[in-house]
Amino acid sequence: MHRFLPILLISCLIAFTKPLNHPQGIAFSPNGSLLAVSDTDNNRVLLYKKTDTKWQNKAIIDDISKPQGLSWFKNDRLAICEAGKGRIVFYRLSGDAKKAVKETSIEGAGSPVGIAFLKNRLLVVDEKADIIRVYDISAYPKIPSSFKEFGREGSGKGELNHPTDITATDDGLIFVADEGNGRVAIWRYNPAEDSLEPNEIYELTGFWSCKSVLLAKPTQELWVLSSYSGEIKILPLSELAQPQWRIFNGLAYGTQREVSALYSGHRTPQGNPARNSIFSEGKVPPVLALGRLGDMFTPVNSFALSPTGEAIAIARENKIIVLPLDPRLQFQIPTRPTIKASQREAIISWKTTIPGETKLQIKKNGESQWKEFSLSGERVKHDIAIGGLEPATFYLLRIPIPKSYEISDDKESQMLFSFEFAFATSPEEGETTFLRVPVAVIIYTDVIKTDTLTPDAPPAPPISRSYIDYLRREIEVAQLFYWCNSNMKLWIDCDIFLVNKRINIGKDQSGYDGNGFWREKPINDLKEILQLKGKSLDEYPAVVAITCERRWNKDKKRYEFTPSGGGTYGVDSRPGSSHFLGGHDPAWLFVHEFHHQLDSQYAESGYPEYPFNHFSVTPDGFADNFGSHYDGNAWILRHWHYGDLNLWFTNKFGKIVKAQDKDNDGIPDDCPLVPLDEKRFGSNPSKKDSDDDGLDDMGEVLASSWIYETLVWPDDINARAKYILPDPNNPDSDGDGIKDGYDPLPIYACRPTIGTEENKIWFWLDEDTSEVPRPYQVPPLDNPLHSDIYLWHSSEWLNFRFVSNLPIPQVHIQMDCNADGYYVGADNLDVWIHVDWQAEPKTRIVAEVTNASSSEKWPFTDTSLTPPAENMKATAKKLDEKHYEITFSLKRTPKIGLDLAIGEKIGLNIEILAEANSPRWLCLFQPQQLIPLVVE
Repeated sequence: MHRFLPILLISCLIAFTKPLNHPQGIAFSPNGSLLAVSDTDNNRVLLYKKTDTKWQNKAIIDDISKPQGLSWFKNDRLAICEAGKGRIVFYRLSGDAKKAVKETSIEGAGSPVGIAFLKNRLLVVDEKADIIRVYDISAYPKIPSSFKEFGREGSGKGELNHPTDITATDDGLIFVADEGNGRVAIWRYNPAEDSLEPNEIYELTGFWSCKSVLLAKPTQELWVLSSYSGEIKILPLSELAQPQWRIFNGLAYGTQREVSALYSGHRTPQGNPARNSIFSEGKVPPVLALGRLGDMFTPVNSFALSPTGEAIAIARENKIIVLPLDPRLQFQIPTRPTIKASQREAIISWKTTIPGETKLQIKKNGESQWKEFSLSGERVKHDIAIGGLEPATFYLLRIPIPKSYEISDDKESQMLFSFEFAFATSPEEGETTFLRVPVAVIIYTDVIKTDTLTPDAPPAPPISRSYIDYLRREIEVAQLFYWCNSNMKLWIDCDIFLVNKRINIGKDQSGYDGNGFWREKPINDLKEILQLKGKSLDEYPAVVAITCERRWNKDKKRYEFTPSGGGTYGVDSRPGSSHFLGGHDPAWLFVHEFHHQLDSQYAESGYPEYPFNHFSVTPDGFADNFGSHYDGNAWILRHWHYGDLNLWFTNKFGKIVKAQDKDNDGIPDDCPLVPLDEKRFGSNPSKKDSDDDGLDDMGEVLASSWIYETLVWPDDINARAKYILPDPNNPDSDGDGIKDGYDPLPIYACRPTIGTEENKIWFWLDEDTSEVPRPYQVPPLDNPLHSDIYLWHSSEWLNFRFVSNLPIPQVHIQMDCNADGYYVGADNLDVWIHVDWQAEPKTRIVAEVTNASSSEKWPFTDTSLTPPAENMKATAKKLDEKHYEITFSLKRTPKIGLDLAIGEKIGLNIEILAEANSPRWLCLFQPQQLIPLVVE
């Protein structure tokens, strides 16, 4: 009597399709003609066969519980990890892959999720037990139920934590995706003892979520899938000891440094190296059109290489994508399209490595129907003009990826399209357009840190209205900063929601850190608040949470607002969110942290080169010719697009807004929604240059950074210097006798040079006593600071003289000796002159050089470059009852670039502390700017 194993037969596929649901395993057959897919949450395995133009489903293995890892061991035999039943099942295919016959199984396999064959051994990853099981399959289909077990739970050598996949070389080198440890664990098979032991190099670290591993035999490379970061990392086996990964993430492809640099803005959107690029001319890799492979919410699950090396299959979300590879296993993805749009037409260009038809699809943002455009013939350079567009309209476009496929159901593959890219058409004459990014700002106004309370602490008083007004003003400052420095192209539209209920916070409060409520609570609270208002959080791609935490100062016997740093989650977190405390400089914290969100919005829109605002010349930083803090962020807003302002409209998370603009200068005529327009600026809406001074009205706007208060830490009260605002109706805004259009410093009435005259005032500083909202009540100043500043040089010395109405306790002089940016080079000198105004005033000099010249090391204080004490001189004396003098001289120091040669440029900023034990720091120029001066 013959025992027949059950036959699963699909004679024909019915017309109805069933979508894939969380596919967890993929495997090409040895000859590359079949593709097996574990459709995990549908409890089935699908078998697809390659035709000339698509992958077509041939068979379905049903009634299999939670299939995961797959592996072929012949063209017609497939092994499946049936995780739901804790076993490995083996099927034989016949009849042109239409039949799947179960041959045998291994029962009691724990929680099998990944498998690999090594000659006559089957290696199985048991996810829950944190072990590798090894079965002898030499007598297949008879497989002994016994197995050898290797590994244990842990993070050390020979230990595993939530392993998910496994692969092996022919000579017994074994790689395990050790997901819980964020690494690839490396083992070696010993055939003499039929055992596994950790390899000498036993781990490759640095993964957020190491999900899947495979061996590319044609090139002898290890390929590793980092699930949550959506990256495929590739490493030659010869480089295990010193790994230099090549990384593919869908938008970029190159070495680890190159991809990091792409994300950090070391290139322009036009594809050229930026100032501090690590690339050579012509070596900048292009941004690709595929789009991000995955993220923490839609992780990439697994991948497989075809044995012939011509394709890779990747399971992401609820789809399988199949991409072409060249003979060196390089990805063949089109470049990101460039779009030159006018009012009613767009010219779109891109390149492919494989000849293909010029075809694209386009639709209005928010609509569902795509419209297709194409040109006959195949080519690798594609240019196509699209007409019939509407002015001032937001569009999305996508292009097909040649020889690529997308499988989303159990029928057949479809054409794979690229990432959806955004662009906007130009407005009609007399109009301007800008990008609106909605931001939900939630403010927890009354939070008490209970850990700081002592028995004598009284109940905390209610938050004052003036403090809320202060926070609103700080948010308005941030909005104005983004609006003006972006050439009035970026409107951060903030809706503010106040939570006035008192909240007591302990040191171990869940969801709370040193920067406030970090995500879950603000998001959930906003959902509830918006629901009451008939709105949805889906309307806001960005959230900012400000926590007004107060602590009890037991020494001063008062409640004080707590300062903080900040934290940000990118828009891939849906929505993006930033959080910080309201204790100091909330405008700066908003500007800095929201910039991270903006960075992520452009990365998620296909522009990963938008610069990262942590400043350095290392691959994970960005630097150029700017000062610190505000000035660096302003530089990015002004320059990242390299003059192509239409690049602002590539952000898919904003909305296009149009406004009247009679003179087409980019400034809305009368639009009270935005932070500034022609009406409030006082400019003529019918003239681009209201005062005919050679500097147009937008140039007048950009003459200022629109920031007036320098940063203070940890004090909470900012002081202000009096700055001259740009005046579009005054041809000489600063009154120095030079028309604004010809004045290199149109709002600073100082000489743009360093001359040799000792007794001529170079500039001055006045304290602004205007009433503005403050975090605390500030008494009016009886004697605001005024200081006349003298600046000159001799052949050997650079000299400063400060004559002030107050005994200034401290002066901070910041110099960029080569005028190339504070985060570029080893030429950045900070000098603090401390003065003790006794009967005989005493001075003390503190100097340090910030070395920002290394592409490998973050900017650091370099004591080897500090000028020697004899090269720095400072004096202080009381001239009379109303005048105090401080002098400082610095000898030329060539090793930090201070040569004092005629024609040399020096970047300079000066900050002055008006009063001892006070936060009244005043900045000579607008905060953090370095003004370039020429030695004459």
